[in-house]
Amino acid sequence: NFAYDFSNTRLYMKHLSSSAFVAVMVLSCSCHPDPARLSLDTAEELMWSEPDSSLVILESIDTSSLNTSKIKARYSLLYSMALDKNYIDTTDISIIEPALVFYGRKRCNRDKMLSLYYSGRIYFNRQEYAKAILQYTNARQYAENDNYYLGLIYGAIGDCYNASYNSGEEVANMKKSLDSFMLYGAPDHIELAKFKLAQAYDNNGDKDIADSLYRSLFCENDTTFIAVHAMSALVESDLKSDAPDCQEDLELLES
Repeated sequence: NFAYDFSNTRLYMKHLSSSAFVAVMVLSCSCHPDPARLSLDTAEELMWSEPDSSLVILESIDTSSLNTSKIKARYSLLYSMALDKNYIDTTDISIIEPALVFYGRKRCNRDKMLSLYYSGRIYFNRQEYAKAILQYTNARQYAENDNYYLGLIYGAIGDCYNASYNSGEEVANMKKSLDSFMLYGAPDHIELAKFKLAQAYDNNGDKDIADSLYRSLFCENDTTFIAVHAMSALVESDLKSDAPDCQEDLELLES
């Protein structure tokens, strides 16, 4: 998926390799009076900067030691998040169910929102798009003013409509995703949201708007991830038109 997270690692990560750091943390947690809780704390702390390390720590936990509904729900949510952030597209909805049940009864809107959002991710992986949209829509109600997650939620709903060939709703939700990321102020997510909005317009037959958005994402000799994909999409869109500009397409591909 395109839901990349770009954030800086902590300073002490400069002095330890990821694998060595995880090994140290796992050993430290095993000596703690409540090793499972400490492991969950560490996994949550690393979720944004080192999601691969977070996943390793979570998978090192003896789940039989999780003896309360609260800690089972926390593990369930963190493990679902770690799988998604490592681009492991699980279809096992039972992974997130303890979090859905527990947080569904609580007043913490953020945990409720997260459990609904990541259950939507799993339903999307299962190609159950109507269920995914329902979970995302419910998650949106609890996102409050969290423009980062609103950007993700609207983008995820747009992806569902893309997969369902409903380009009108795809455009509407990709617009909201871009607006949310603009308010949040995340340059990488803004570029990705623009690219997905351009694709949505392309799918909806609005070639001029799509082309304009594609062109806004690259400049001469630009080889960034989004730029390369935007150039390729622009060329592909032009070649499908009634009067393709083959010379410009060739120049773009060679640039």
